[in-house]
Parts: sequence; structure tokens; C-alpha cells
Amino acid sequence: VIDGVPDWRFDSRSTTLPVEQESWTSVNAATDLAMIAVDYSGNAHITLDGGINWTPNAIAGGVNLFAIERIGAYILAVGSGGQMRATVTPFGSWSSPASGTGVQLNEICHDGTTLYVVGNSGYVATSVNGTAFFNTTVAGVGDVLSCAAVPGAGAYAATSTGAVFKITHTGAAPAISENTAVAGNDLMAIAYVASPTPKLVTVGINLAFERAIGASAWTAIATPGTLTPERLRVFGDTLYVVGYNGLFSGTPTSSTNWTNYGSGTGTRISDLTVTGKVAILVADGGVVLRVGIPELAFDGDSLTVPRTAPGATGQATIALRNIGKGLLYTSAPSVTAPFTAAYDCDGTLEESEECEVTVSLSSTTRGVYTGTLTVPSSSRVPRSVTVQGLVGNDAMITATLDGTTPVSTVDFGNVPVGAPVTRTVLVRNAGDAPLTIATVAQLAVPTAPFAITDNQCTGQIIAAGATCPITVSFRPFGQDGAAQAFDITSNDSTTPRLLVQLVGVGTPPADIRVDAALAFPDTRVRDSAEATLLIRNVGRGPLDVQTLAVTEGGDEFTVVDADPFTVAPGESAERKVRFAPAVGGEKTARLVVTSNDPDAGDKAVTMTAIALAESGGATEDDGCAATSPQWLTLLAICAYAACRCARPRHRRTAPSRA
Repeated sequence: VIDGVPDWRFDSRSTTLPVEQESWTSVNAATDLAMIAVDYSGNAHITLDGGINWTPNAIAGGVNLFAIERIGAYILAVGSGGQMRATVTPFGSWSSPASGTGVQLNEICHDGTTLYVVGNSGYVATSVNGTAFFNTTVAGVGDVLSCAAVPGAGAYAATSTGAVFKITHTGAAPAISENTAVAGNDLMAIAYVASPTPKLVTVGINLAFERAIGASAWTAIATPGTLTPERLRVFGDTLYVVGYNGLFSGTPTSSTNWTNYGSGTGTRISDLTVTGKVAILVADGGVVLRVGIPELAFDGDSLTVPRTAPGATGQATIALRNIGKGLLYTSAPSVTAPFTAAYDCDGTLEESEECEVTVSLSSTTRGVYTGTLTVPSSSRVPRSVTVQGLVGNDAMITATLDGTTPVSTVDFGNVPVGAPVTRTVLVRNAGDAPLTIATVAQLAVPTAPFAITDNQCTGQIIAAGATCPITVSFRPFGQDGAAQAFDITSNDSTTPRLLVQLVGVGTPPADIRVDAALAFPDTRVRDSAEATLLIRNVGRGPLDVQTLAVTEGGDEFTVVDADPFTVAPGESAERKVRFAPAVGGEKTARLVVTSNDPDAGDKAVTMTAIALAESGGATEDDGCAATSPQWLTLLAICAYAACRCARPRHRRTAPSRA
């Protein structure tokens, strides 16, 4: 395939039209499949299906037509005797614009806005509307055989004397410039190449030259075989030549490495056109060579294999067809493992013919599988199909509290009035296919005393075995039971709408009473003392004490039994707190009691104590020191020495605060 045009030996179809045996001289494309051609007898031929069927369209006047060109919706044909024929639709009536000459007109080209017509005896004409033509005669160039337009810069013409010159539209007589001698004999055709380097290419009998736009010198290049050229055309990135002996050659625009494609006919080929779907050559004797560009298409962009059990085999089929023109060659399909593929095609597909590909899936491992199906072919556009399949169960939605065990009801139990309690519902995918959560609480919406306080499930795709959380709260405002529900919609085919019930009972609130202060007896360093904390419940509901924690100055204070406990209405409970000082001084600490009292969940207790120095240690006293526990003996010694010492008075240090 050369730039979207198949090698002509690939699929060439020759048709001799019984309605017209004259030589076809030129062809031009209107759409991917609509084309119009003219012949030596002055007739037009139109096809709307890429060259399969042609309809004759007679043009009045009986002149020989040599070239046809389309610019927008305007179509112009020129021929012998300086005759022109024009139409705005392929099947419309043809008018006869005046060219102002009686010589044969050989070629038409345009730059998008201006038409250029060239003919024998140096004739040149330009027009911007296809009706009024401005013409001139260029002396000394012989017959002007071909032209090539350069967008926005005029056109270049090739002549029978081997000259090339530039034509510019002026609104009066066309301006002629850059008249250069290229060769000593006929230059049959010329073309403008835009990429990769803007240049002109011209060919003659065993001649070929090129010149960069803006340069003056021509360079000889390789000739397209022994071809006597008729037309030189550029389509995409390829330059094509057709001519005598039914030969057809091409070369990339970036080089001059000509390739002879062959054509399947020995008669003279006059012209060719290439579209996105098909290429057409027209030749002597009413021969039309149609080279279709095949195109592979699947019935859909994806294929799903039905769900299957582990170890079993599931299958699905998809049709492929040739939606292009010409034979489509195919080979065995390939697909991503663990899928396998087979097809019933014989390797070729005619136009519009189809065959089927069967894709199978078998695996012992549960899960969703995806892959790509490809059918190698001669299609101008390669295509592939996404395949998918499920081994195991479809998506299955469940509501859980522990992430595993399904539940249909979330029971908050007995909750004191005004005390909020939360539960986290974990929505789990118990299936093998991805679970898509669409909505949460769409139709069933919980209201007070229930509420959804956090929803991380809506719009989520949950993999097999995974969960997403929904947090629900219950805060009763009365001493009675409450029941509501919320719904979850998903792609679970069995349970597309899951309903989760919410129940709870409001109970009388607890009311905690705790002394604001707790004092410890003076305690010597390295000794310990205990104080009793009294906790009373003066409410009508059970008091749940969750924690007793020393939050400040806690290194020397310890709650003996800090485990949670419950105090019945009207009852009280005691907890021991131990003080074990490490250094002397005044001590202060803070104990926090946390409970289910809705109005006072945290109660703070200030704890105070005095730590005395260790027994046998020195204490300060007005310059005298008591250094022995037998202070009476020392007192006697002091009396004997006339030294009277007072009983030691302990100086308290500043309170220690955490």
C-alpha cells in the first residue's frame, strides 16, 4: 500500500463500458465515492459508488474533451476548438463559457481561487468566476500541455518546447514570468509538490526534472521508466505518473525512487484520481481501472463474553466485514490471554462481505478479564475490539458492620436521650465483578433522630471483596423506640436497590456527680497513700463510665481500677486513686471522668497532696539541722553544750504543677 493506495497488482478491476467505447481522457473526484470523467467524444460519465456503476451525461456541442477540473462546486471541462463546458452539479446542465480562442485546450488547474487554462500555440487564460476569462498568448513556447497551481502564488505551465513559465492572474491579460528552458523536447506534465520541500516536478519522454520554488536552476532526476507521460498527479505524500502502454508509476514526494505499479491493461492511461475510499484510472477504449481501498469494520467496538463458572468456557461472536472497496485480505485473529479467538473467514472478503470471529474465555481464577481482539488485514485503517468477560459471580452488594457478615438492620440499642451514637456501615462487594454504587439515600432518606453523617460510597466502583463506608448516627430526643431506613442503588442485577434498616431506643439520660476536688494525706517520698473518688448517678438512666484518666501531673497519681463500669440510677460507685510521690513538695493533678451523661460527658477532678521528705533525711531549720531519728539524744547533747535547738519546722516548697 502506497500512501493509502494499494499496489495496483493487489486488486485491479477493468471494466469496458458498453455505452461508450471512446477514449476517456480525464477524471476528477467530487467525494470519496462520487467522480466525473470526460471522453474524447465530448461526453461526461458520472459515478456515485466509487466506479462500480457509471451514468453517461451528454454534453452538447460534440467537442473532444481533454481535461476536467473541480473547484468547490464548480466543474469545468475543456477541449478542442477552444471549447469550455461548465456546471455546478455533476448531473446539472452545462453552460459554454467563451475562452476567446479557437485552439485546443489541454489542461486546467486551480489554486483554490483562480482557474488556469492552457492550450496549444502558447495559449493561457485565467478566471476567478469560471465565466469571464482573461487570456494571452506566450510566444515561442509551442503548445502548452500541462499546468500546476501553487496555492496563493499562481501556476506553472510545461510546454512542447521544453519550457516552463509562471502564470499570474492580474484581472486583465495574465502575467507571464520565470520563463526557463528545461529540456529540448516535450514536457508532457508538471506538478507542484508541497511537502517536505516545496518544489516543481516535470516529466517528458524519458525526461524528468525538479526545481525548488524560488530557485532558477532545474535538476535532472530519475525518470519513471520508459513511460510516455500523460498526467502527473500528487495525492498525499506520493507523486503518480500515468501514460502510454498502460503504465503507472509512483514515487514518494521526498525522493525520486520511482516504482512501476502495473495496471493490468496495455492501453494508454490518460488520468487518475485518488480518494479516501477508491482510486480510478481512465484509459482508451472506455476502460476504467478501479482499485478499491478495502476497510475492515467490526459490528461494535467491544465484545462481552457471558459470565462463566471457574473452569468452564464462555463464548461470544462478533462479525467483521469489508466496508471499503476491493478485496480485503485477512489472517487468523489474535486476542489477549486467557481469551482465545477463531474465525470462519477464508482469508478474503469481497465488498460488503462479512464473516464471524468467535472469542472464548476459560479460567479457573475468578475475576473480570479484559483484552484486545485484532484481525490482521489489508485494511487501510487498522481496527481492534475490546473484549471482556467475567469468571465467577456478578457484582453482589451487601451491608456489613464488620466488613464480612451481611446485615439487614443496624441496631443502635439503648441510647440515652440526647447522647449521639454512630455506627459505620461497610458496603461490600461479595461478587466477582466490579460493583458500581449509584446513589445512597435516594428514595429512603433517614431523618432525625437518625442521620447519615458521612457517605463515601456514592459513585464509587467497588472491586470484588472491597468495601466503602457510610457513617450513620442516632441521637434520640425522646424515651421511645425509633425505626427508619436508607437505600443504596447499584449495578447488582439481583438486588439493584438494597434497603438498610435503622433501629434504636431512647432511654432516660444519666446524670453524673463527682466531687470537684480530691485531697490526699501528707505522704513521705517513696511511700504511698490512697483517696476515694465517689461517682454518683442522680439521673434516671444507667451511667456508663468509659474512662478515668489522669491528664495533668499524672506521674505520681494512679487510678487503681480504671476499667469501664456502669452505675445504676440513684446508685454510686467508688474508685481508689493512689498517690506515690517521688520527690517532696506540694502536688496538684487533674483527673477526668468520661461518661455517657449527655450534658456533662467529661468531669474534671482536681487532686492535691503534700509529699514529705524521706524519713532520716535532712530538713532545713534556722541554721540547725536534725540529722538523726534519735533527736532526744541530740537534744541532751545540745543542752550540755548550752545550745538549745528548736523542734524542726518544715518549709514547704512551691506547688508542683504539670
